[in-house]
Amino acid sequence: MVTVVINGQTYTATVDSTAGTWTVSVPGSGLVADADKTIDAKVTFTDAAGNSSSVNDTQTYTIDTTAPDAPVINPVNGTDPITGTAEPGSTVTVTYPDGSTASVVAGPDGTWTVPNPGLNDGDEVEAIATDPAGNPSLPGTAIVDAVGPNTDGVNFAVDSVTADNVINASEAAGNVTITGVLTNVPSDAATTAVTVVINGVTYNATVDSAAGTWTVSVPGSGLTADADKIIDAKVTFTDAVGNSSTVNDTQTYTIDTTAPNAPVLDPINATDP
Repeated sequence: MVTVVINGQTYTATVDSTAGTWTVSVPGSGLVADADKTIDAKVTFTDAAGNSSSVNDTQTYTIDTTAPDAPVINPVNGTDPITGTAEPGSTVTVTYPDGSTASVVAGPDGTWTVPNPGLNDGDEVEAIATDPAGNPSLPGTAIVDAVGPNTDGVNFAVDSVTADNVINASEAAGNVTITGVLTNVPSDAATTAVTVVINGVTYNATVDSAAGTWTVSVPGSGLTADADKIIDAKVTFTDAVGNSSTVNDTQTYTIDTTAPNAPVLDPINATDP
């Protein structure tokens, strides 16, 4: 006969002699209440004459009934991996809108990552953290943002190239500053980047948000070599989740690097103009 004592209560186990095992069901509340968190087990053998002998064993355990905090899900877009933080070592289970799930163990720093199956704007994802003791957290949720900043109302343009929109010989031999305007930037734009393409080369402009302008210095030789004599400019707005939207503008210009002929002076006397 096998018995176990938990929190002062004795429970009789069922012995399977063929399998060489024994089992007993005990209330979890008794395990929690047990002062020394030790299971005292004893098997007693009794012969036909009533003589008994016994063998004892013990098993210690710990109690953890505290659920971890709900996982934090970082902002989610429609393509990038889904990331967040949770109790280190906990198993994070993410449920996608279609009911499928992905699980991962949070690292020592609490971070975790699962794949993004291609979510749509407005979808909701849920994450639950389960600690090693089996306690599940409350769910953490996030709404998918898969749309870039709204560019309605953005004022983006390329100014004339040089004062007269003509590249002369001196300008062609040096650098030319390209300027433009940029106002009404979307409120959810975390970053704003302006680029211009000249003769197949991309240049990054400096944006002055306060002034509503942007500038970039490009080689005059590139402007001269550009086949269509068009500056292609683009502003890219990227929100905190990584969604981008763009606005484009162009500016045409001409090249005139030919100096005029020397002036011809009429005959001059001492009095006439």
